[in-house]
Amino acid sequence: MLGVSEVIARYEGYGDSGNFEELALQPDQTDLPDDLETALRDFAWSFAYHLHPGFENNEGGYGELTWDVSADSITLDHADRYVECSHSFDEGL
Repeated sequence: MLGVSEVIARYEGYGDSGNFEELALQPDQTDLPDDLETALRDFAWSFAYHLHPGFENNEGGYGELTWDVSADSITLDHADRYVECSHSFDEGL
């Protein structure tokens, strides 16, 4: 096989679109065929989107999916961006 022990996928989305920023493998020297890299990116995006649907909207969100292939365990570290507003209206003081 390819000998991949870990897959790290960093993603980001905002303004109604999103993308993967980086796909890293351990060991570093591992080269993937294009179709397998595309499948990994699609899998990671779908996994993150399933847990945080719509994170690419408005201010968006970002995160990092880490798949420990040896242990068959996935960790998702995700953050959502938001705008906070504090409004007050004082009249006739």
